[in-house]
Parts: sequence; C-alpha cells; structure tokens
Amino acid sequence: MRSICPTTKIDSVYVVPAPQNVDFTTIDKQWEYCINHGKVSLLPTINGKPTSAGEFSASPNKNEVYNTGNTFYFNPQVADSNNSNNNVLTYTLGYNRNECNVKVSHNIKVDGRPFVTITTSANVCAGQTSFEIKAVRSNATTLIWSSGGSNQGFKPLNADSTDVLYQPTQQQLLAGVSRLRPLLQITEIVLRILQLPLLISIRFL
Repeated sequence: MRSICPTTKIDSVYVVPAPQNVDFTTIDKQWEYCINHGKVSLLPTINGKPTSAGEFSASPNKNEVYNTGNTFYFNPQVADSNNSNNNVLTYTLGYNRNECNVKVSHNIKVDGRPFVTITTSANVCAGQTSFEIKAVRSNATTLIWSSGGSNQGFKPLNADSTDVLYQPTQQQLLAGVSRLRPLLQITEIVLRILQLPLLISIRFL
C-alpha cells in the first residue's frame, strides 16, 4: 500500500577546509646536490610558516628520506645520480583527525661523483718535446690539466679536453736529463674535475 504521509530527514555535512599553501623546502633552499653531500634537512611550511606536523617519504627509493624525531632528512648518498625523476620527495600533512591529507612533491637532482681514467701510457721516450694524453670522463663536463701548479703547455685536441697535447717545459726536460739514469724525471700532471684533484705521473724514459 502506498503511503500518503511523506517523511523528511535533514542532516548536515561539514566539509573541513584543507590547510592552505602547504609546501616544503631544503634547509639551504637548494634542489641539486653532489652525491657525496651530507644529510639535508627538510623544512615543511603552512602559509609560509614552519611546522613540525606531517611526514616525508621518498619514491621509488624510500631510503632517501629518514627522520630523527620530528626532523626529516634527505640523504643524497643513496639517491639516483642518473635520473632525478627517481628522487621524488613527498610531504604529507594530515588534517581532520588524519582522515584527510594534503600532499606536496618535489624532485631533487643529485650529481654523481666525477670519475676519470687516463688511457694513455705513462711512459714517454727521451727526446720527445711533446706527447698526447687521453682520458675518459664520467659525470664531468670538462677536464682541466696542470703541471707544477700551471696549466701552461696543454693544448686541447677536442671540446671537453679529454684529449690534450702536452709540451713539458725546458726546465722539466733538463731536470730529467741531469739525473743520468734510465728512469729520469717524474713529472706530476694534475687533472681536475669539478674541483676534485687527481694526480697522475708522466715518466720521461
């Protein structure tokens, strides 16, 4: 039988507003680090003001982020130095008794440690006034060569200086000859990549 007396029920739904301008930054406000950099503090903010609420996570490598109490850190030494898309940090701030949340993500770029290998033989015959030195680089844009604190005598043979022509100074050559033995002068050639020195020895035989 159809009821002729309707029933009405009224209820209220309250929508909790989300926190505004939720973000985070690093303690030095940088988003690029060398892979050997120490831990970096992460600073969350709400409306530009610091907060200790919320938590951080990283993907795909969750070990990039860890915390000590309410302070969270990013560890560049375990990050991906080839693809910054693999260093995604996410800050999650819960509200409404943690039934809702706001998430903010940033990518951090990590530069790998520079590496170089000298491919040219270190033995040079007596009487040579110049010789070619070749190297293979990784995570470096260019190489800077020097000898005795000076970069004089090096002529780049390609754009990134992985192939150079080196002409020893007359003083170095004379010093080698004056020793009067099969292995004459050992001249140190300093190869610098991104401020990191690597010493190699060129032997004049």
